[in-house]
Amino acid sequence: MLFSHELDLILDDLPEVTRKLRRLNDAEGKPLLPRFRTVCEQWTVYVRYSPKLAKREQAERFVRTIGEVKEWLKTL
Repeated sequence: MLFSHELDLILDDLPEVTRKLRRLNDAEGKPLLPRFRTVCEQWTVYVRYSPKLAKREQAERFVRTIGEVKEWLKTL
């Protein structure tokens, strides 16, 4: 059972997912795992509940990235 939001701790319990993520590349042919880590590092509890507003451009880019992550997860 997972009791963490830390990607590395989660992946420690999911070795098959980790292996698959290491084999996948994004649309540009770059390794997927580093991009996945970046998204997870940005989407913290503090960001989710922060009263501070993001700039529209940042928010749109982040939402697009989340869409990509959802597509990546479907391939696992």
